[in-house]
Amino acid sequence: MTTEQKQAGISTGTAIIIAGILIAGAIFFVMGDNGSGNVASNPGQGGSIMTNVTEDDHIYGDPKAPITIIEYSDYECPFCSRFHPTVEDIVKTNPDVKWVYRHFPLGNHRNARPAALAAECVAELGGNDMFWEFSSYLFANQTSLGDELYLNFVNEKGIDEQSYISCYESEKYAAKIDDDQLEGQLSGASGTPFSVVVSKGGQATPFSGALPIDTVQTLVNKVRGN
Repeated sequence: MTTEQKQAGISTGTAIIIAGILIAGAIFFVMGDNGSGNVASNPGQGGSIMTNVTEDDHIYGDPKAPITIIEYSDYECPFCSRFHPTVEDIVKTNPDVKWVYRHFPLGNHRNARPAALAAECVAELGGNDMFWEFSSYLFANQTSLGDELYLNFVNEKGIDEQSYISCYESEKYAAKIDDDQLEGQLSGASGTPFSVVVSKGGQATPFSGALPIDTVQTLVNKVRGN
């Protein structure tokens, strides 16, 4: 085989691989853009789904509610922004459901991790309810994420600005965010939003994507008796 033939063979093989990657990426993008997701038939990463809820978690709803939705989310993710009010409505209409928010900032979202650090500092200084209010504020202003937006909220809510700045600049909650993300990965998360519905008996049903509210309600109904 001549050098030219070898190069042609390599080029053809490379082109096939690249084409395959592009097609797979296109399929993923279309599914994500539709806000769809599939309920996993098997737990991610060998059944190591993290279902425990601790005092360090941010909980929306009754902390004693028997059903838990654990969501791994990214403040810069447009699908997370779409899904946020969906889970909020589920909790409001299902008093036996609580919602746990965990951080999963994606590497290609440069504002996601700083926003998560800001949210943790707001939670420290303003409490759990303020964390949830700030989270909704971030999603509502997702195209403007940055220090100015965070400080506007801090000042509007009467949170001590210097205490917030000290907390934020120290990155004291970096390890917590890393732990959240690691738990998400162990549970099978590879993107956001990734959620797990946990029944009273501890049965975990994971799913990916910004599912419509009717689909999430169906999942809740299915685990209610387990």
